[in-house]
Amino acid sequence: MKGGVFLKIKILADGHTEYQRKKGIWGISLLAGKDILFDAFCGGKTLLNAFKKNNENPLKIRHIIISHNHWDHTGGLWDLLEINKRAVVYLCAHSPAELKKRVRKAGAGLVLTGRTPVRIKPGAIIPGEIKGYYKKKTIYEQALLIGPASRRLLICGCSHPGPEEMLRKAAAAGGKVRGIMGGFHLYGETDERISDVIDYFRLAGIGFALPMHCSGRGAVKMKRIFRNGKSTGADIS
Repeated sequence: MKGGVFLKIKILADGHTEYQRKKGIWGISLLAGKDILFDAFCGGKTLLNAFKKNNENPLKIRHIIISHNHWDHTGGLWDLLEINKRAVVYLCAHSPAELKKRVRKAGAGLVLTGRTPVRIKPGAIIPGEIKGYYKKKTIYEQALLIGPASRRLLICGCSHPGPEEMLRKAAAAGGKVRGIMGGFHLYGETDERISDVIDYFRLAGIGFALPMHCSGRGAVKMKRIFRNGKSTGADIS
């Protein structure tokens, strides 16, 4: 994905194995450029160690996008906000009141994103929050679009509304989405469901798909089909 305004993506942390799940080392966190963080993994120590391991500076972060309110995406946020007082946190407008209150109490700026797109900077857009369900309860989630309008990359946290819905919302923000990465919430899903998602990706014109975090065994099939094997610490540009 070369040319235009495309921020380099770095995978800081990706909890995706059965061992990590049992140990509670779960979640996802990625950098877009040097100043945008997407999700904050499950804990502060792990997140800050990931910055150090990847030779990245957490004090440079100015924008923190939290996909949704689950612990494995917010856990590292609080330690980060203790040392970085200049970052702005972007939450879904329908996030729990307690999460909003805690962000404000930490002294961070807070932006609540509704259903319409929010432009963070050139080449970085939040398509808007999407309603989904988890364990029969309503949950709202948002993603991050990176790149020029001609070929955008969609970064997802868990895709609780479904990866298809995440793509549809991104497409509605304008431009052509050519790639998708992150959690697709296919853990424990049937082969038929996984194949349906892959077929949808193909029909939507996706040429790059990198399943992470909660994508489960569907990740193996997707990586084989889309020929992507990126791991923690990898750069995507």
